[in-house]
Amino acid sequence: MSQTTETQPTNAELAGKVVGAVTAVQDAEAVLVEGAKRLAAHIADPNAHGTDVTACVAQAVADHDGNEGAHDGTFVKAGDARLSDARTPKPHKATHQSGGADALAPADIGAAPASHTSVAASASALGHVKYGTAAGTACQGNDSRLSNARTPTAHASTATTYGAASATQYGHAKASGTTPKAAGTAAVGAETDAFARGDHVHPVQTTVSGNAGSATKLATARTIDGVSFNGSANITHYGSCATEAATAAKVVACTGFVLAAGSRITVRFTVTNTAASPTLNVNSTGAKAIRYRNAAISAGYLAANRTYDFVYDGTYYQLVGDVDSNTTYTPAAAAPKAAGTAAVGTSSKYAREDHVHPEQTTVSGNAGTATKLATARTVRTNLASTSTASFDGSANITPGVTGVLPVANGGTGNTTNTAADSTKWNGAAKTVSTANPSGGANGDIWFKY
Repeated sequence: MSQTTETQPTNAELAGKVVGAVTAVQDAEAVLVEGAKRLAAHIADPNAHGTDVTACVAQAVADHDGNEGAHDGTFVKAGDARLSDARTPKPHKATHQSGGADALAPADIGAAPASHTSVAASASALGHVKYGTAAGTACQGNDSRLSNARTPTAHASTATTYGAASATQYGHAKASGTTPKAAGTAAVGAETDAFARGDHVHPVQTTVSGNAGSATKLATARTIDGVSFNGSANITHYGSCATEAATAAKVVACTGFVLAAGSRITVRFTVTNTAASPTLNVNSTGAKAIRYRNAAISAGYLAANRTYDFVYDGTYYQLVGDVDSNTTYTPAAAAPKAAGTAAVGTSSKYAREDHVHPEQTTVSGNAGTATKLATARTVRTNLASTSTASFDGSANITPGVTGVLPVANGGTGNTTNTAADSTKWNGAAKTVSTANPSGGANGDIWFKY
């Protein structure tokens, strides 16, 4: 049997391999040292996994979104309805029953203890009460004793029971027995526990004290439409003026007259004024211009034996009302005119009540000269009517007929549709035959049918 001989490395080769192995170990050691340093730094950094962890969690949620559930391998979201307080609990009353794992006492739910069902109510203890009318029972809501029509029991009381009325408190009072006093100085009164009777009568007041009892006139005089009044005498707003006609300054006397806006005076003039722009001076209060419709009046406006009202407006005496300056009315002397074209006229005289206008013998215009109607009209007789028709030329007419039309005028001379005997073919009867005409005399008429 042959034997294979293995070639052994040389010393140099072995030395090279040892040096390579040592170098590799040294390199590995350097790597391990650097890794240890990095691991130590990583462990010391609390945020080393922050980004990675958040990303991992987000990825996990994304991977499991919609896979929540109630079994292993699923999760519950924060908005899951099963986490709500309104979630219906599972039946568990058995745990709250007597002897249960979570038994409840009556007091836990506000219930009365079992012993309460037989406890009667009293002034100091809660309990049950029965309906009835005796003591210890309750009255039902529809009990007839609660009706408003129920007759109340006697409850008369005295001032001692509830107190007497006073100026500061309510209470009982009685009808006054004091005679009413005569009118005098107003006072509240001293009786506080009595009221005045409804039919009381005060004594007649026979005297009045103070100024009201002794005064014969007003303490302070007042003016009425410009005339002073204190109650001691009557007042008037009337005066008469006799100033000469040509004198513009008219003077009037009126006792107590005071000139002020609104003052009024009635004046009778005995002389017709002939001066322009007259003035009025009442009771020497100053001459003020007279105005009519707020314009100076002309001569002749203030006529003799006429009475006028004036009101002072603060500047002028305004003449009140409408003025008729015509002092004399003269009747007409001329004969009334014949009718003609309408006109107002220019005369200032009045017509006498028995005047007579001359008779009109002519007519002018178309009515006086016309020989025919301005518009032609038709007249047609209605033989079927007996009505009359009035004609004034304003419209056409259709009159009816009446009476008998004589034979001489083409009528029958009769009111019927039959001719008179004298017209019956000479008065002889005529024969109507079915045969051919035969014989006869002149004037005969034959009919054949």
